[in-house]
Amino acid sequence: LEKSVNIAPLVGQGTVRTAVLGAEDVKPNEAQLREMKELVEEAMKAGAFGLSTGLIYLPGMFTDTWELVELAKTAAKYGGLYASHIRDEGLRVVDAVLEAISIGVQAGLGVEISHLKASGTSAWGKTSRLLALIEDYAERGFDVSADAYPYTAASTGLASLLPSWVREGGTDEMLKRLQNPKVLERIREEFKRYGVMGDRYVEWSRIVVSYSPSHGEAEGRALSKLADDWSLTPLETVAKLLIDDEGVTGMILHVMCEEDVERVVAHPLVAVGSDGYVRRFGEGKPHPRNYGAFPRVLAEYVRRRRLLTLPEAVRKMTSLPARKLKLWDRGLIRPGMKADIVVFNPHTVRDTATFEDPHRYPRGIGYVLVNGTVVVEDGRHTGAKPGRVLRKKS
Repeated sequence: LEKSVNIAPLVGQGTVRTAVLGAEDVKPNEAQLREMKELVEEAMKAGAFGLSTGLIYLPGMFTDTWELVELAKTAAKYGGLYASHIRDEGLRVVDAVLEAISIGVQAGLGVEISHLKASGTSAWGKTSRLLALIEDYAERGFDVSADAYPYTAASTGLASLLPSWVREGGTDEMLKRLQNPKVLERIREEFKRYGVMGDRYVEWSRIVVSYSPSHGEAEGRALSKLADDWSLTPLETVAKLLIDDEGVTGMILHVMCEEDVERVVAHPLVAVGSDGYVRRFGEGKPHPRNYGAFPRVLAEYVRRRRLLTLPEAVRKMTSLPARKLKLWDRGLIRPGMKADIVVFNPHTVRDTATFEDPHRYPRGIGYVLVNGTVVVEDGRHTGAKPGRVLRKKS
């Protein structure tokens, strides 16, 4: 597949677990664990940069810490890292970060906390504690760091709102359950008792539909308003969207505070990332981070708020992540390095994508070179596709 960017792959723990155990809430026996470790080893030998987890997603949510340690030990044999979308980003976020760090310590490999945040008003302010933990372990010689994106909203699949038992078995099983009134009543009781996503302070008005192939009119609208229009409860609205969209509905959650985002993005051990994905231009109303994360840091956090110097912001986008991945020939401009270069005007570079109008390219970026080939010239894509799948060197 031709591409304009480079890709540095990680082996997905969820993919490995699904291949061996499916999407069930089960624990592996000795033979199954061995098979999963063999799959991780195969991927590492093929050039993967480490092991990744998504522990709020299926089937990662069913995985115990000891299982993750065993898989991480296999990645460690090949110099890989452990990159984790941690088990909780709300009330239990401190425990979740400690779990990720402990896995790295026990397995003997570096840890990257993927898009560090504190979600839900009950968790706001906890980033001070999270960064102190990361600092503490880094000062003791452990390779622990994080990345973050410069927005107070997150984005993921709408199904992530549901309890784990609803999602067990995969999409088809989930959709069957959502058509059962008794199941909806049980979910409603759990939400009443524990809150949406386990947080009493996540409100339906803060959850916005970002993608719905069967209900384009829902895109960009809060679940609370959509429920009113459809004369349904918010939970019934979630069920209808997921059933009609066959489980692929996307959402944006406005659940972070600016103080936490500033604190995390400005920290020297935190790289800048987008947590974005490829979406066809004009399709849905995705998170603006897909188009604007990096220029937003330069415009908002460097130029306007002066939270970062320009060299520090550039380091967070280039050499810092390159060093984490052990890409020794990338991330800096000097003789002998690969020519991955962005030419921008520091006085004018800025994001233009918004939540209301997300499909907008940034301004102030004149040229982009990938592997020495110009892929953006005068702010326009040239059509060149020099990107590669990078492989970790042993």
